[in-house]
Amino acid sequence: MSRNKLPSHNQLLLPLLQTLQEQGGSAKPSNLYPALEERFDIDTSEVEKFSKTDNRFRHRVRWVRQHALRDGLIKSPSRNLWELTDYGDQTIGKVRPGLIFTIFETPNGTALWARAEDAAGVIQQKSIQLVYTSPPYPLIRPKEYGNLSSKDHVNWITELADMWKPLLRDDRSLVLNLGPTGVSGLPTQDPYIERIILKLIDTLGYHLMDRFVWHNPVALPSPKQWVAINRVRMKSAHEAILWFSPTGHPRANNKNDLKPYSQSTIDRAAAIAANNPDWAQTTQIRPSGQEVSPNIYKGAVLDN
Repeated sequence: MSRNKLPSHNQLLLPLLQTLQEQGGSAKPSNLYPALEERFDIDTSEVEKFSKTDNRFRHRVRWVRQHALRDGLIKSPSRNLWELTDYGDQTIGKVRPGLIFTIFETPNGTALWARAEDAAGVIQQKSIQLVYTSPPYPLIRPKEYGNLSSKDHVNWITELADMWKPLLRDDRSLVLNLGPTGVSGLPTQDPYIERIILKLIDTLGYHLMDRFVWHNPVALPSPKQWVAINRVRMKSAHEAILWFSPTGHPRANNKNDLKPYSQSTIDRAAAIAANNPDWAQTTQIRPSGQEVSPNIYKGAVLDN
């Protein structure tokens, strides 16, 4: 952060809680101010002063503290002492419903830390270029952080996609990373991903632009029961990356992701050129009848 720019009120809340935690859970303001000034790299000589010991930054910290008191994140057990509440201490490591933290702000955008449902409520419409998310999957055996059932997961993602759609610009994209899950007691896959695709298309009017595969070659045998014990299934080592557009015309250009042609393709092109010097100016016809423009010889398009 620029030494001449003060953090916003929203941007100060989480660092204030973190600094209190680092100082044992409670501290005097006189100890918190220097720690926060160092955290934000603030040159106090450049900050507007109200008195010998007070300035605009410290006034802003106190204003944020008032909001933290109101929200139950901080308490003041005695004069000139700020203390984290249990709720505030737990909030530092886990997003809580209704709380939105601003992590940083730049001319190009703002980073928020919050539940997706809460963040969607404060984001300006038609202001987002890309929503790219990998939400918790609906696992048969839930993780400690919790997992929804397959049915509830489909409804949850559909509701989120509905919230995000008016926030996306017309030429921008929504990308979902979803992993496979099974059906309890059976060696079969749950088709929840297909249900999400159809919900977004049929109910919300999204357009499915493409499907990509994320391959994890070192994935453990899963589902263990049907891969390593009963030996029915192959192990799951792929996840789906689904690219949606709210209008069907997203801003995209695959020329930005070309890869070099294989050496065999280069050699074949060289051989054709040796026998036909004018080949680069003419369209080639393959045995299949497909027309191949000479303009393609600038790089190969990546696989999905």
